[in-house]
Amino acid sequence: MRELLRAPWANQTVGPFVRLLAWIFVVCAAVALAAGIYFSALEGVPADVPIEAIGLVLSSVYLFAVFLFVAVHGRAPSGWLPWK
Repeated sequence: MRELLRAPWANQTVGPFVRLLAWIFVVCAAVALAAGIYFSALEGVPADVPIEAIGLVLSSVYLFAVFLFVAVHGRAPSGWLPWK
């Protein structure tokens, strides 16, 4: 059962090019998330936000965490959650 929960990329090391791509993604995602928070603070969040938009924001934060882990550590996380 434990093997089924293990991510297929667990602890694989990545090369310098992949680390560079991860850093580029992290920087772009940080700018996009900061801009989204800034404009939401200026204009407010509309009441009729579709559930798909909320899922998109949550998944982008998850991908930001995964790519940040890869960029900093130079290897893939050992599980599905990079902070565990």
